[in-house]
Amino acid sequence: MDRSQKRILRLREHVLGNRETTGVEDDLIVNSVENKENESTEYSELTIGKLKELLDQRGIEYNSRTKKDDLIKLIEGAD
Repeated sequence: MDRSQKRILRLREHVLGNRETTGVEDDLIVNSVENKENESTEYSELTIGKLKELLDQRGIEYNSRTKKDDLIKLIEGAD
């Protein structure tokens, strides 16, 4: 095997190795997005009082007349 063939083989192995790593990274990104969607659903199941408690715990200011959807957006914006 000459020098250029060895180089091609190393490059091929490198590319294939990165492809496996990228698959893992893609899975992590998908899981992260799914978790964010689940959190959003969980927030919508909370009462306005509980949402306000979460905002207070995180030190996020809100108006006492703020609607539930807007409270959820404030929480999600802080995440």
